[in-house]
Amino acid sequence: MSGATPRETRQQALAEEREDVLRLARGGLLNLAGAASFGLFGLALTVVVSRALSAGGAGVFFELVAVYTIGATLSNLGTSVGLMRGVARARALGRTHELRSLLVIALVPTAVISSLVAILIFVLAPHLAELLFDEAH
Repeated sequence: MSGATPRETRQQALAEEREDVLRLARGGLLNLAGAASFGLFGLALTVVVSRALSAGGAGVFFELVAVYTIGATLSNLGTSVGLMRGVARARALGRTHELRSLLVIALVPTAVISSLVAILIFVLAPHLAELLFDEAH
């Protein structure tokens, strides 16, 4: 027997639930702050680039950003979603000892593919430049 009364047990459960809700709210607030800062910095970058470069130069810059974004997204292989689910599941089931192997399994292929994409872009840069940009740029 634990010696705790039903009322104390209920109060403890409510306190733990409240702590979980507060932790969730803090995480949501951090995500909101991150998304807001991402948007603001993206807007600031757009303003700075468009004012600092000519229309053609800004276009080239944003085309390069698009190529980079596509390469990074393809290289990601969906690991962010998989890790979010896998880490949450492992923690919920009390299998935190599996987290290290889960990270290795997720991140090693991503690092290899990212490196291959970077090498491929480097090697094919002249051809990509001919395809994406006119000679003036």
